[in-house]
Amino acid sequence: MRTPTMLTVRTDGAAVEVEEMRRARPATGEVLVRVAAVAIDRRDGELEAGPHPLRLDPRGGRTLGRHVAGTVAAPGAGVDGWPLGRLVALQPETALRRGWHLPGVEHDGGLAEYLVAPATALVPLPRDLPLTVGALLPLAARAHSMLRHARIAPGEALGVWGVGSLGGCAIAVARAMGAAPIIAVDPDPVAREAALDLGADVALDPADPELEERIRSLTSGLGLDVSLHAASDAAAAPSAVDALSPSGRAVLAGPVRGCGDHERWDGRTLSGPPRTAPESLPLVAHLASSGRLRLSVPPVMADGLSAAAAVLDGALRSGQPLSPHLVVL
Repeated sequence: MRTPTMLTVRTDGAAVEVEEMRRARPATGEVLVRVAAVAIDRRDGELEAGPHPLRLDPRGGRTLGRHVAGTVAAPGAGVDGWPLGRLVALQPETALRRGWHLPGVEHDGGLAEYLVAPATALVPLPRDLPLTVGALLPLAARAHSMLRHARIAPGEALGVWGVGSLGGCAIAVARAMGAAPIIAVDPDPVAREAALDLGADVALDPADPELEERIRSLTSGLGLDVSLHAASDAAAAPSAVDALSPSGRAVLAGPVRGCGDHERWDGRTLSGPPRTAPESLPLVAHLASSGRLRLSVPPVMADGLSAAAAVLDGALRSGQPLSPHLVVL
């Protein structure tokens, strides 16, 4: 009897390619998921960047893909409540007895026909929610956790530097949370237009010499209550901090330069990104299903895993930022 196999997008840290592997089998407490869609973005092409760099498995490789939606294909022993065909999304971070389950980073991710994950890492999705949107929900959950970490309240002014996949999700989530006004800052006019579509009240160019004055005028002269730096440009971080009100808080989720010795850096008013709270993904799934959260689906890769491997390999070799895409299997 032939051993079942699956196609995966793997990297050894130097190249990315499609490989055929033995199909994963769920162990006790795990679930086999048939992958339907994976959202990829800049971070997927920066294997050594961020707080959690890529960790290769004993075979010297890793299956990529951090933001995943699919259907239950087979529950492992001791797993109840996950019927076959159930729509699910994968938590981007899940606490284990020892360490964390980090798909696509320290554990095999979703750029594969199947993946195995702890049952505790799965979140059921509403049946009426498209899986293309489901793959974006882990990103929206990250954004929600950051905004909650910043203690944003309804009616507070928010600035988002960088309208990529994370920044775009943050704008949509903040809109659902009642932030006002929401000010997007991005050098790309297309990204600024996308920010307005997602719910930003104003979209500004960081090259504007009067940027800080414009932000002050939009916030009654006070400055922002919360800044979220999600840009790929480290030099943008000081601008996000300088635009804060005296009691403002910033979450610096992008690369940072020039803020480490800032007088306000105390872990409360200025901080790095927190871990994704486990309750954030179910919440944003509910908001999306109810129509309160409208996410923008990025361009879909027509050739699935092959196209994903090609663009990820190009980003890895060139060092150029990877634009957001949705890989549909």
